[in-house]
Amino acid sequence: MVKDGFYKVQFSAAVQGAGGVVVVENGVVRGADDQYLYAGKIATNGSSLTAQISVSAYQPNAVSVFNTAGGKFTLSLSGTVSGDNFHLTGNAPIAGIPEISIHGSRVAALTL
Repeated sequence: MVKDGFYKVQFSAAVQGAGGVVVVENGVVRGADDQYLYAGKIATNGSSLTAQISVSAYQPNAVSVFNTAGGKFTLSLSGTVSGDNFHLTGNAPIAGIPEISIHGSRVAALTL
């Protein structure tokens, strides 16, 4: 089960080393980095995870980890959770681009 809280996330695909912050609360995920906003749902079954995340650029010259410019896209992800950490992977929204890999580490509870 993914615990409610704030998570530092690191992700990579065609572009390596991107990161942001997400908040997980009752299976709902919301977050951002310096160019994109994210929102969606995450579900657990034991140590297995699935997530559907909508991603939308808010900066005019945003470049995604898929090395694409701006826009909106949806990610279908699957992975595992262990303690305060999770790992998700999923296909790129455009064929021929490496899949995305996301590592999350819980940094705080919802009540600070």
